[in-house]
Amino acid sequence: MIICPGADVAALVRKAQAHERRGRLDQALVTYERVLERWPDNPSAIGRLGVLYLRKGLYTRAMERYARVVKRLPRSAQAWYILGFSRRMGGDCPGALKAFAAYRELVPDDPDPRYSEGRCLESLGKKAEAVRAFRAFLKMSGNKKGPFIRKARDALARLAPGTSPRLAAPRPAAPAATRDSARVYRRAVALYARGKKPAARAAILAGLDETPRDRQLLVGLARITLELGGCAGALPRLRRGLGLVPRDRGLMYTVPWCH
Repeated sequence: MIICPGADVAALVRKAQAHERRGRLDQALVTYERVLERWPDNPSAIGRLGVLYLRKGLYTRAMERYARVVKRLPRSAQAWYILGFSRRMGGDCPGALKAFAAYRELVPDDPDPRYSEGRCLESLGKKAEAVRAFRAFLKMSGNKKGPFIRKARDALARLAPGTSPRLAAPRPAAPAATRDSARVYRRAVALYARGKKPAARAAILAGLDETPRDRQLLVGLARITLELGGCAGALPRLRRGLGLVPRDRGLMYTVPWCH
């Protein structure tokens, strides 16, 4: 039986978030589970509980819960992604591929599932399909750098030696306004790293006053709003960000959470 959400459920969500911010991950996990027992559609609990399951290696629990979630919410991209990743890490690659395929129908521009699909296809002995998945991941990722880019390149060198994917052409120099917003973003990241999260949020908001359509700042605002709350002042900007970057998972989670 589903009990209508009310003040008690909102209080549980805040309690879970407080546990998570303070590093009490076991308490946060149990509290998010209680939220979903009372309000199965709560987007914040769906997203954060999945992250905690994966972080703690609770893949079986994640697979069981998120198989139920996607039956109830077949349009929940975050639930399909968590289900796919937990199945992959839990050893169910055929199931993971089905979940990632459902996720890609909802979020076709996200490169991340292509990497996981490549790993699964390789483990299933489907070499040609794995090569296509890794190449798609690298192509969609553009000129980004990171450990998964390196791992995908290593996989291609192993599966298809002598071949290399074509990378996107270097981007032209950014206009002055974009360079200014990039400096604001770096300053906010530095403040956040020193534990000055309210100051980091204030820096992002000030930057958005100058460049209200800057995607990096809007995505950063979504992340920090999930941690600190304060939706009232941020929601109009977050809605604008979701219009500009409709496939960003942080914005996809934050805007419904702020309502």
